Amino acid sequence: MEKAEAANCAIILPVDAVVAYHFAANAPSHAYGLDAIPADGMILDVGPQSIARIHAAIDDAATLVWNGPLGAFEMTPFDRGTVVAARHAAARTKAKKLISVAGGGDTVAALNQAGVAGDFSYVSTAGGAFLEWMEGKPLPGVEVLKTALDHVNRAPRALQIQENSDGSHYVASIARSRGGTRLRRAGLQHQQYGAGAGASWTPPPASTRPSSSRPRAARAPTPTTSCSST
Repeated sequence: MEKAEAANCAIILPVDAVVAYHFAANAPSHAYGLDAIPADGMILDVGPQSIARIHAAIDDAATLVWNGPLGAFEMTPFDRGTVVAARHAAARTKAKKLISVAGGGDTVAALNQAGVAGDFSYVSTAGGAFLEWMEGKPLPGVEVLKTALDHVNRAPRALQIQENSDGSHYVASIARSRGGTRLRRAGLQHQQYGAGAGASWTPPPASTRPSSSRPRAARAPTPTTSCSST
């Protein structure tokens, strides 16, 4: 609480709760203030006053990050707090007054039950990893991808140049490879081109370009016959 106060962060705690004596759907229940909850009762949902406080906090927020339902949302009527709050956040999101982000398996199930999962700005199914990502902690899978991408970015680029049927040339693609690309077009045999900043390529004169057509086989001379009259 002291750290939250120092960071100007308000922790909203419930002031009342819905209490039942059996963990079952539609079990008899009653809302109590926190100081009046029976010792043998079970808190299964937040009470109406707590829901009002949550709504007020959502109304004051520009961004909502939600992880975890408010009560035993799998059973009626103890899903009321979660469903009402989710629909309120969804309505604010649809009105473009709130950016809503939710994550975690139970949270996604609760939003689906409320029928508003599609109305949130973003819904993650990553569970605990979602919270670790939000906290800025490294995730093993993401770190592997970052390392692989770094290796790709550091590899030298090579230009691949293709020849048209009319003898003109064009850059077909830019490939990344550690050895570069060996070009065999327009007399550039065995020349390796690394693409650094400002790299360019100029086609050689037409007179130096090899013919793109295959050499034809030599044809035997056609026999001729000459006739003379005497």
